[in-house]
Amino acid sequence: MATIFRDYVADMGAEREAQAKAYFGDDVVPGTWFAALLRLQPALRRVKAAGLDRACARAATPEAFAKYFAALSAVTRQYDIESASQFYNTDDSMIKVADVLRGCGRHAYTTSPTRRRADFVTPVMHSGADAASLVACICADGTRLPLFSVVRGSGGRLPFVQETRPNGTTTKVPLGPFVGEGAEDHRRKNPGFDGDLWIEYTRLLAKHLGSTQPTKWRLMLIDGCKVHLSAKRLGLLKAANMVVLMLPSLLSHLLQQCDDEPFLKVKAHPYRSARALLPTVPAGTHSTIKHLMLVIAEAGLHGLSTVHVINGFKNTGAWPVDASQVEVAKLLTGMAAGYATRRVDLYRLMVRLGPEARREIDKPVLSFGSISNRGRAVVATSHGVLAAIHELEAAKEVAFKAKEVRQAQAAHAREVRATQLAMDERDADQRRQIPGFCRRKDAWRSAAERQRDRLRRTNEYTPVARAVLVGEPRPKRAGRLKSDRSTLGE
Repeated sequence: MATIFRDYVADMGAEREAQAKAYFGDDVVPGTWFAALLRLQPALRRVKAAGLDRACARAATPEAFAKYFAALSAVTRQYDIESASQFYNTDDSMIKVADVLRGCGRHAYTTSPTRRRADFVTPVMHSGADAASLVACICADGTRLPLFSVVRGSGGRLPFVQETRPNGTTTKVPLGPFVGEGAEDHRRKNPGFDGDLWIEYTRLLAKHLGSTQPTKWRLMLIDGCKVHLSAKRLGLLKAANMVVLMLPSLLSHLLQQCDDEPFLKVKAHPYRSARALLPTVPAGTHSTIKHLMLVIAEAGLHGLSTVHVINGFKNTGAWPVDASQVEVAKLLTGMAAGYATRRVDLYRLMVRLGPEARREIDKPVLSFGSISNRGRAVVATSHGVLAAIHELEAAKEVAFKAKEVRQAQAAHAREVRATQLAMDERDADQRRQIPGFCRRKDAWRSAAERQRDRLRRTNEYTPVARAVLVGEPRPKRAGRLKSDRSTLGE
């Protein structure tokens, strides 16, 4: 920071830099100046800068993993999570069908090897059918809840799509049969999720979870993304008997609630399904939202299959809870020379750090205006965490209202200034129409005109007696030396 401020002072000019050096000395900005500035602002917190690789290494320590598995085991015992049908995870994926179709268009599709002309071409993308965001909630027993997708368009739910018949007439076709029973589709200007759409998705989860095993608690693992820490969303999940466990900081790729393989297959499968779908699109027509929903349904069917989902939970040790799935050798790589020879038993670490992990899951820590999950797993639906989230949202609401008041005051001040300028201009116009002011202005103009007439009758150069014209002195031309002239003569 001192270097940035020193460069800033230097860019202001030599005079400003000299003044700063005269005040501070050779060191333009000493370290004590920043320390005094921070003491004047008690709300500011001192943060020690560190590289991202260092934070990743700390998140991947055996102690961090042992605390996570200890907290996970404690939650499953506390809420009687005994079967795979009570363990859930949710994740979202972006499917860009426009890129998929462009990739498919590079190939030639013919039914006969002797024909050179392709049977079909890449169709033109219809408005709103170029991309979609898909979120799925999978269960450890291999099942999944209905899909929830967001496409480009004006806001609101999209239960129907308009389709043109061969005779030119249009009709509304429901999208539910294309995606799956109970699925929902929404529109947004940017085909992604925001806070409101996450709440709509939570309502969909609560509706389907409430109809299955209404008396049993279920566990859902989420990351520490701020959009998930909404009091309204967490309240809906808690009302549906869902316990939400927020994982520690995911700076380490080894700590995951579920393997990425099912969702990666969801993003990869549209390339195959789009190639199979293209022959069914008539030439000269558009690729509509119906075709996009067919691609999404095909990707969800193959990517989120029972085998892929069960293996995804098993590979990370999430369900069944098994810390032995984590390779301890990877946790000790890149830390230091002493860690390479360290012997680690995750089960013993879980037993030793279990009491500490159980104390931390219900006690939130606030950091930079949010719930901190650094090095700890937190039950987001607990009373303490929900109360802290309510306080944070209330503080944000107060700050937002104060900002609106300041913006309204600034807008009012600008309006007052504009009105005052208009009134001043109007008063000036009215003063210009006063008879006395007009007479004085005409008198000034006539006097100026008479003066210009007198100046026009005067010659440009008037002879004056005993006047001497003095010009500027001209420099004399330096002559050559005598020796030079003699040399030239020779």
